Amino acid sequence: MAQFLSKICARIIQDKLTLQITQKVMSIFTEFSEVTKDLYLSSAFAIKDEVLKEHDIYLVINATKELPLWPPSGPPVFDVIRVPLVDSSIQDAYKYFEDVSNLIKKHSEDSKKTLIHCAAGVSRSACLAVAYLMRHHNMPLEEALTKLKMVRPAVKPNNGFVHQLTRWQDECNKLRAGDERIEH
Repeated sequence: MAQFLSKICARIIQDKLTLQITQKVMSIFTEFSEVTKDLYLSSAFAIKDEVLKEHDIYLVINATKELPLWPPSGPPVFDVIRVPLVDSSIQDAYKYFEDVSNLIKKHSEDSKKTLIHCAAGVSRSACLAVAYLMRHHNMPLEEALTKLKMVRPAVKPNNGFVHQLTRWQDECNKLRAGDERIEH
């Protein structure tokens, strides 16, 4: 009898832990993460009209090549752009860093908030958010990545993106030193 109760208790604990882990993993895909007062990061699964309105999002940046632009139907009530990235270490994301960073900055200056998303909100969208933080919040790469991981622990840009962000850091340092030219 004791062995039977032990098995039942073990099963209950296992089921409870499985549920908690599932809920934690699902929260990664269903939550908006506030990076700054005017920049959010999410997965595509988290996007809903009411959530965009609730967070006063005016610009949605779709950092995927494959996912449809939001909204799937009907006229948008906010700006939507696509940055056609594939989550691959050979994808050139660098060429988008300056334009995307400046667009987010412009919306911020107009008191408008931005959401960057990709499929999971882990690599592509994170890469663009880090580039923005480096350019317009004067953060070094490691600091920007740490900030993102504090609000969205699953963030992990692929190795190719990290190498490009390292190059971007050099360009941002040149800009701060007075050389306004960015090499593409």
